[in-house]
Amino acid sequence: MVIRTKSIMGLPEKLLAMSLIFAGIFTVYAAFFFSEYALAAIPLAIAIVALLLLKPEIGLGSIFVGLVLFGLIITAMGIEKPIAPFGLMGIAAAFSLGMLIFLHGGSIPKKLNPIIVSALAMFILFLINVPRTTFVHHTTVKTVILITVCIVPFILFQLLSGKTEIFARSVKYALIVSILPALFLLASFALQGTMAQLRRFNALELININVVARDLGYIAIIALWAFFSAKNRLPKIALFSFVVILTFLVIVTGSRTALVSTVFGIIFYIAFFSGMSIPKKSFLIIFICGSIFLFLKLGIGAMMTRLSNLQYIDLSVAGRVAMWREAWEHKFDHILFGLGTGNFARILPAWAVGAGLRHPHNIIIEYYIEWGVIGLAVLAFLLVSPLFVWMRIKKSDEYSPQAKDLSNLFFTLFAFCAVNGLADASSADPQLFITIGVLSALYYAKKETEKSITENSRQS
Repeated sequence: MVIRTKSIMGLPEKLLAMSLIFAGIFTVYAAFFFSEYALAAIPLAIAIVALLLLKPEIGLGSIFVGLVLFGLIITAMGIEKPIAPFGLMGIAAAFSLGMLIFLHGGSIPKKLNPIIVSALAMFILFLINVPRTTFVHHTTVKTVILITVCIVPFILFQLLSGKTEIFARSVKYALIVSILPALFLLASFALQGTMAQLRRFNALELININVVARDLGYIAIIALWAFFSAKNRLPKIALFSFVVILTFLVIVTGSRTALVSTVFGIIFYIAFFSGMSIPKKSFLIIFICGSIFLFLKLGIGAMMTRLSNLQYIDLSVAGRVAMWREAWEHKFDHILFGLGTGNFARILPAWAVGAGLRHPHNIIIEYYIEWGVIGLAVLAFLLVSPLFVWMRIKKSDEYSPQAKDLSNLFFTLFAFCAVNGLADASSADPQLFITIGVLSALYYAKKETEKSITENSRQS
């Protein structure tokens, strides 16, 4: 295994810095002179570059970037089908992971770990409850999303078990790919003063500004991890600036849940995994919180107004509170098995059903209402199992420093997803399953495995 010195996880820092600069210049140029339709070339460009360089990790990196990339693409193309970005993301996952397995080989894990067991239990719970549907469209969309961009990538990650270097490079490429939508959004906001182009698609708003904000926060945490991994000044400056830009964009979107999740994730990583002294940690956390508060006080994106407005005047808060109260009224109706996959709308008032609300914006309520106490048991297992796997990686001498470093990142991203799920994300959350999928695959990344991979690469 190559030990990190002046490179971040195998990619030279100068290459990373130059890629960030080039991607930034291209994106700004596209935003000012080509309009948003230029983004439609991104999936094709990612596939062509990955094939030419035989670097499928580039395509895998686009999966980590998430729906902020693919959602912008279909918005630019004027497509009004909310399932479309999930389709693009699923194609990218299948293409990238298939190419990885073809080039590097794959192996089925010889033994299960708690994350795999919990994910498969949830998948089975989903499928068993599909026939009990009242809202066929809701159930179908939810199940398709779960299979396409949650379970399929999750299972394929396990076939790449032990290949830590691949995940390390993929995360790095994710930062490069994420420059495109991030700087495009920044340029669009500078030109228009709004995020109007990120309109909600239809009543079944599967892609909206909250999803975009959540993806931006996810990338910000990855950029923070890369910042602490960097050794040279130029990449550190570029990466820290990128963290600031992404956090700023989260504020601009006005998504409160995404902002809380992002700040939580950043503080979580600094506090537990940055390797800094306690005084330096405290100073950096205070500095970050103070800077975010300053952004809020400046009234950017009207976030401060939304944060201070927790009454029914605010429709997003009112809708959540109304759904939670309605769910509480039906807490004893279907205790054991719940209402079935996608059937949360059965307990909602007419206005909510008419608005196409499909989940309660709280994963605890969602699991209980749709799958009963059995669902809560599966959810508890799903949320606790990453902790056991991460602790195994962290405490065992069988894992390399690189594997432990990546496990810290993905455990932080898991915490980010869990916090976000309390007030926004649905149970079919691509970020959650991508995150725990990689964390699960890292479980098999033992030193002996990595040693054999290194020897094979030297022989080739």
